[in-house]
Amino acid sequence: MVTVVDSAQFFTLWNRTDEIPGDDFGRGFGELLAEQLEFADLVVLNKLDLAAPEDVQSLRELVRITNPRARVLEATRGHVEAGEVLNVGLFDMDAASQLDAWVAELEKEHTPESETYGLGTHIYRAARPFDPDRLHAMLAAGLPHSVIRSKGWINLGDGVATLWNHTGRQLALEQAGTWHRPEDAFSEVVFIGRDLDGPALDRLLGGALA
Repeated sequence: MVTVVDSAQFFTLWNRTDEIPGDDFGRGFGELLAEQLEFADLVVLNKLDLAAPEDVQSLRELVRITNPRARVLEATRGHVEAGEVLNVGLFDMDAASQLDAWVAELEKEHTPESETYGLGTHIYRAARPFDPDRLHAMLAAGLPHSVIRSKGWINLGDGVATLWNHTGRQLALEQAGTWHRPEDAFSEVVFIGRDLDGPALDRLLGGALA
């Protein structure tokens, strides 16, 4: 799968809060962009000449972090050599079916607040469950604007594993199953963002625990 990115408009679309008109799944713009980036075998970063340099660098790093297996090409006015995108044999069904592989890799290899060019990662972990009311109040106030992507699961103390999926300014919580041993339940969320303040994120989420 080839994904062509409008580098000049990418983060504007990423941060929109409305749903895509006519989308059968009710997805927001950021959610669709994340799916396209993370599923792609080949990513073409187009319109680099019209994008801010810091946005281009953040976009490169976002692809590297969330889809390390993807080949990345850079272009202006959509110009790439045909041989670079046609019949290149990059598609891998096994790899494509594991869309959350980047979360597992960061959990395995992560060093606290690892950062390159201002775009870094942080992992929040907690054994105590979240208090639903405190969590709702925290999310209603909004995550720091430095956070552009986060994903993981959280423990609400109800025996259910709840999926946390956040892109841009949209965040969804969905039931993902039950814990085999509820007493072993915990929360773990991977954050990606610009100039992340890991301790501040820990304090923010920690304040919503039961």
